[in-house]
Amino acid sequence: MKFSVEKSDLIDALTMASSIISPRTNLPVLNNVLIQVSTDSRLEISATDLDIGIKVSIQANVESPGGISINSKKLFDFVREIDSDNLEFVVKKNYHAHLSAGNVSARFYGLPEEEFPSMPSVDSKTSIDIPSDVLSNLISLSIFAATKDTTRYELNGILFEFRKDSLRCVASDGKRLSLAETSIDSNISKTFILPLKACSELHRFMPDGDVINVSIGDNVVCFSWGNVEVVSRIIEADYPPYQQVIPQEKEEKAIVDRAIFLSALKRASIFVSSDSYAVRLDFYRNKLILTKDSQDVGSSREEIKIEYPGEDITIGVNPEYLIDMLKAVPLDPVKMELISPDRPIVVRDSINVDGRDFSYMYLVSPMRI
Repeated sequence: MKFSVEKSDLIDALTMASSIISPRTNLPVLNNVLIQVSTDSRLEISATDLDIGIKVSIQANVESPGGISINSKKLFDFVREIDSDNLEFVVKKNYHAHLSAGNVSARFYGLPEEEFPSMPSVDSKTSIDIPSDVLSNLISLSIFAATKDTTRYELNGILFEFRKDSLRCVASDGKRLSLAETSIDSNISKTFILPLKACSELHRFMPDGDVINVSIGDNVVCFSWGNVEVVSRIIEADYPPYQQVIPQEKEEKAIVDRAIFLSALKRASIFVSSDSYAVRLDFYRNKLILTKDSQDVGSSREEIKIEYPGEDITIGVNPEYLIDMLKAVPLDPVKMELISPDRPIVVRDSINVDGRDFSYMYLVSPMRI
């Protein structure tokens, strides 16, 4: 096995592929990347954690084909510190990879490609092309509400619902729910839960202005664009029937300036403690009072102007839940539906992101105050 490759191309591929590698893995081979070259001048770099796999293809000058897996971090750290623009690899029969660049040389002890775990693969599949900005925005509008609690396995990801002419993404931690939907050119009907890690990696690396091919299998989904493939196992669980908790739209809404509301919530959140998370929201005609009183920290009170024609109502909420939404979702003004002190606050509106219209909804469960 012998090839040469541009340093910048190799660095980019290693950065993307190694992003899914966990430092806490019990299998040492999962700390490696798999490097494979073929006679068609292509080099493929792959990494997997057994649930997610990434494969990146780059150009290379191949003299003889083959494959080897090498410790990802060690290889990346070494290549990054090389000044030369071109690197040459020669792999011997004992799976020692010799790397040379100018007056620099190194030897990495590798493993046979046969010992590297296979990436998840899509079997029978349904395929659809989606603009990258659509996928990226749907993820960013929902991912912050998903739970990281591993005991709620079915909520450890984003629910993707492909419907005729639309795609909906839903995320929840059981106390809040974020839902975003937009129209797409689709004639398929598919639903799956994509794990949080896969969602994060997709959002991190998806290019702007490109098209993402989504291939959906029975328990695996593949996202591919250009020279990149991201393959992930699907969470095999039933997503809770979230439609049952969505109330009918209420005509009367409390309307507040986004920036003013966000700043007020941030100030109130300073006074929360481990024993008392709830901030009191008192909605009156055309004003909102935010109050927080903590025995451990102190107290705060702030009054802001709003538009609200409804009855007076008091609701306790975890301020971080509203702060997360206001940071991620470009709503301005923010329109809140208030039903009762023991029912969720509902934010429901249409928004335009990157020139595309999205239907958006956010539910926040109340807290006792």
